[in-house]
Amino acid sequence: MALLSSTGSIDWMCWPRFDSEPVFGRLIDPERGGWFELTVEGIRQAEHWYRDRTATLETRWKAAEGSATLVDGMSRPGDRSVLMRRLSFTGGRARVHLRFEPPAGTPGQAPLGGQDRRHSPTVRPSPRKADTVGPP
Repeated sequence: MALLSSTGSIDWMCWPRFDSEPVFGRLIDPERGGWFELTVEGIRQAEHWYRDRTATLETRWKAAEGSATLVDGMSRPGDRSVLMRRLSFTGGRARVHLRFEPPAGTPGQAPLGGQDRRHSPTVRPSPRKADTVGPP
C-alpha cells in the first residue's frame, strides 16, 4: 500500500506487505520519515487517476517547457513485491528530479533489529542517465 502525491512523491508505503513497517513515512514525519520522489521541474498542472480496473496510478503533468506522464504500480512476482515507476515525456523538454530517501523503521523511532534484508528496497535506474530529457 502506498500514498502518492500529485507531484510524484511516495510519502507513505508499507513494504513488502500492507501491514509491514513503512519504508517511506513522510506523511507522519516530514523531516525523517523518508520518501521517493520522481518528478519534473516547473509543474503548472497535475492530474492523476487509476487506470480502469487496476491499482496502477497514472499522473500527467504539464510543466513550463514540456509535458510528462508518470505510471506507478506494484507487482508480486513469486514471493516478492516490486514497485515500478515509469516516467515518459509526451512533449517538449523537462528537467527530472529523483530523490530517494528511505529510512528504516517507523518514522520517529529507531529501526527494529534483525530486519529481513530480503525485502530491503533496491533502486535500479534505467541505463540512460540524464537530468534533462526530451527531443534534441
